[in-house]
Amino acid sequence: MRNIYFYSHTQNQNGAALIEFAIIVPLLLLLVVGISEFGFAFYHLNILNKSVQDAARYFSDPLQARKSVLSDVIDVSSGNPAVENAKNLVIYGNITVTGNALMPPNNGSGFTFPTNWLSIPSANHIQLTAQYTHNFITGCTLKNLLSIFGSTNFPCSYNLTASSVLRVE
Repeated sequence: MRNIYFYSHTQNQNGAALIEFAIIVPLLLLLVVGISEFGFAFYHLNILNKSVQDAARYFSDPLQARKSVLSDVIDVSSGNPAVENAKNLVIYGNITVTGNALMPPNNGSGFTFPTNWLSIPSANHIQLTAQYTHNFITGCTLKNLLSIFGSTNFPCSYNLTASSVLRVE
């Protein structure tokens, strides 16, 4: 008699475990996707920071930055080939446009440069700034899900910005 009671109690618990599993799985899945999204964005920010530092280091070379070898004036005009080389270093990781961009999309269209992306904050310093539009792994899925509940303010992408200031010797 006692075994029959134990058997029916176990069947009831199996149903409860299934309901608990159905409640917990979406929350755990949301947590894993959130951690993945954050890690992916942090990875892209790290690549952007390093590429901006490399471009600033390249442009801080006196032979690249000055109008001439004997001049003290830093040339940030668009006619200076070093300016385009610095942009290519940020986007492609090299001074020539070869290969794919460092981050998707592979044509480099995710990168933008503000109007004063290469500036001179003081006499012998240059500042280089770049932005990258990071698209979420899930795309606009979360925005579409939240729109069911009336919220449309969730973005599908996020702008990452990196800046580096170096001294031109």
